[in-house]
Amino acid sequence: MKTAILLLGHGSPRKEANESLERTAAMVKLAGGYDQVRAAFMEFGKPDIQTGVKQCIDEGVERIIFMPYFLYMGAHVSKDLPAEMEEAKNKYPNVKMIMTDPLGEDPKLAEIAVKRISKAVTGQQSSVSRNFPPEGIEKESFRIIDEALRGYNLGELEYPVVRRVIHTTTDFEYATSMRFSKGAVEAGIEALKKGCSIVTDVDMVMSGILKSYRNRLGIEVFCHISDEDVIKEAKEKGVTRATIAMQKGKERINGGIVAIGNAPTALYELIRLSKEEGIRPALVVGMPVGFVGAADSKEALAASDLNYMTNKGTKGGSTITAAAVNALMILTDSAK
Repeated sequence: MKTAILLLGHGSPRKEANESLERTAAMVKLAGGYDQVRAAFMEFGKPDIQTGVKQCIDEGVERIIFMPYFLYMGAHVSKDLPAEMEEAKNKYPNVKMIMTDPLGEDPKLAEIAVKRISKAVTGQQSSVSRNFPPEGIEKESFRIIDEALRGYNLGELEYPVVRRVIHTTTDFEYATSMRFSKGAVEAGIEALKKGCSIVTDVDMVMSGILKSYRNRLGIEVFCHISDEDVIKEAKEKGVTRATIAMQKGKERINGGIVAIGNAPTALYELIRLSKEEGIRPALVVGMPVGFVGAADSKEALAASDLNYMTNKGTKGGSTITAAAVNALMILTDSAK
């Protein structure tokens, strides 16, 4: 069914304000892969809502979805916009029309607010001398992060992990997007105290895990993604190397820590190994990145019975995963 999305805004006498909604419509079209997405305005801006509807009809759409680009369920959303849709339905009875909820309360909006606040905070405190000593730069960076994270409801052991991830990425969104199973950090620390192995999905994660702390704790890190037998078997079976690499490493995975920062298929295979073969890692640090499979694989991890550290959404990556593991090792070393 050919569908059009009408992004409904109030409209402003200021041209640049209306252009902002038009740019947002273009981003929604790209992100959602819709046939067409248009901006329409209640007043001041062009097109108005009924003209926007007609433009969609002229393009031969069979369904129009009205999306109120408003924060709250005020009078416009509860009365005026439904009246506009009813008027359009009467004009075009053969076209299906649906009204979505407004933007409303959503964790993503909170994350955007965090970004804006963090930018304001860090922007006021970004003056660093060219001759600033290296240890001073890190100290100042953590001071800025601690200032921005005041008031966040992060656990005592979870805080250092989130803090180091933010330090690595300069992205305060991780303050709200990171997720921990109950007792995950404690489980990781206990495993490291026992000298467990760490198995990674890709070489980049392994490279990012600090050698100084690996040596101090007597920890070995393994990655099988580039092993010749893994490459050969993956090609023969028509599966990803990450899948076969997890299978090869399962003896070390059992009771160890698994760090996955790139391949969702590695995370899916790890969950399968746990369910079907009884392989039980002490902790999974699962933060693969990407538009395909990453977010879903992390949701699957969070729904499993494994101890995990992960994050919501498509963000992630090798450096973030390594940073989380490094935070665990630093915590373990300080607890010795």
